[in-house]
Order: sequence, then C-alpha cells, then structure tokens
Amino acid sequence: MARALLIGLAGLTYLLVLGPILIVLVTAFSPTEFFVFPPPSLSLRWFRAFFDNESLRDAFLRSLWLAALSCAVATVLGTMAALAIARRRGLFRLLAGCLCGQRRGGKYENGELHDYPLASALARFSSARM
Repeated sequence: MARALLIGLAGLTYLLVLGPILIVLVTAFSPTEFFVFPPPSLSLRWFRAFFDNESLRDAFLRSLWLAALSCAVATVLGTMAALAIARRRGLFRLLAGCLCGQRRGGKYENGELHDYPLASALARFSSARM
C-alpha cells in the first residue's frame, strides 16, 4: 500500500515537472501561431525565428558558455573536496565529517545519537538550552 502510494506520488511529481516541458516541446515544432493539439504538421519555423534574432542567439551562446564554465569549476572544486575528505587531514576533515555525517563508531546512549558528530553536537546544544 505504502509502496503504491509512493510510486503514485513520484509519477504525479514527474508529470507536474515534465508535463509543461513536453507541451513546450510539442509546440516548438508546430507551424501555427497558437497552441493546437495535435499539431497539424511539423515545422522548424520557431527555431529559425529564434536563431535569426541576434540578441536571443547571443544570450543563448552566453548561457552555454556560463554553463560550461560552471561545470568546469564545480568539477575542480568537487574533486578537491573529495580528495580532502578521502585523505582526512586538517580542519577540513573535522568540518567535512560534521557536514557529511562521517561515522565515528558510536551508538545510541541514553536516547542520544552518537554516530554522527554534527547530530550529536546539535543534540547536546539543544538539550543544554532546555
């Protein structure tokens, strides 16, 4: 029952997220001025109009350039962070362990979680304030 509900909610989420994209995709290949379903024929009219407009074309190319630059920077930073976590040295080790949930081998004691440093630190902080 719970699995069927979860699958149904996932399907609904996919439909709500991807549905508008599919509608825009179908309309992009339509030769008509307005949305008609099903499209009477297929055309590249709107793509030609898009690439004929210089400002749209320049904005599109700038977006592609920024996306490529962002991917390159994220790859470099992600690789550096992964290597720092794997080598486990310095202050970054402590911070990454807290944020990533690095296990310390502890257990539940007195109803508190001692496996994750950040969770146990937050639990101590919240119990001290009460």
